[in-house]
Amino acid sequence: MLKLINNQVHGTHIQFVEHPQPKRKTMVWAVVNKHDKTHLGFIGWFPRFRKFSFFPQKNTVYEEVCLRDIAEFCETMTKRQRDKRKLEKQNAGTARTVAGHGIPGTDDID
Repeated sequence: MLKLINNQVHGTHIQFVEHPQPKRKTMVWAVVNKHDKTHLGFIGWFPRFRKFSFFPQKNTVYEEVCLRDIAEFCETMTKRQRDKRKLEKQNAGTARTVAGHGIPGTDDID
């Protein structure tokens, strides 16, 4: 089960640390061992799957608790991203409708 501690997400044995990438549209998180701070991989958007995915470091091994935490984190972040995009599209549609006098897509007509 994931917990939010000091503005960071912690699993049982791992934590997810925000790792901003200026040129990316979506956030990236480093996956780190909580006990010795070893970098295990990262979570990032995978366009072909249209969801956040885990990209492990070479020669790393995971047991079921860590895998569940990683899966839960990916699912949660994917849902947040989809909700965010849905809201952005709704707000953009509302702006066009209001500017276009109630007719969607006619915001340049006065």
